[in-house]
Amino acid sequence: MRSYSVAAVAFAVACEAKWIDNLLSHRPVPGALGGTRGLPRRIDPDGAVIIAITRVLAVNGGFTIDKALALAIASVEAQGKPVRLATSVTLLVDTDAIRTAVELRLVEAMEVVLQPKRGRRRVSGAQEER
Repeated sequence: MRSYSVAAVAFAVACEAKWIDNLLSHRPVPGALGGTRGLPRRIDPDGAVIIAITRVLAVNGGFTIDKALALAIASVEAQGKPVRLATSVTLLVDTDAIRTAVELRLVEAMEVVLQPKRGRRRVSGAQEER
């Protein structure tokens, strides 16, 4: 399955890459891979959708990050069905619409966002002649 950099997902979700890095550093997000011992973080399309929903619920819905993430995961797992918040309160997230929007932005991100170079910088100039 295809996976994307944090920068590409940040572009698709319209947020700072730092916000996603903080989310992934402190909470397990399904679909997020790597990020340890020099491995760059990669996020699959499902993970990107979960991050997008989490962002909307936290920023626009006023939920804490932990609650927003739990609801985002439950919404994706529910596949368009309502998620129960309380006895007579449910949350309905249009996951198909969010998935479509995120996937379109990820395609656009592949053309716009540069992949960061990893490893040591190349030696140049006078140092090469030695």
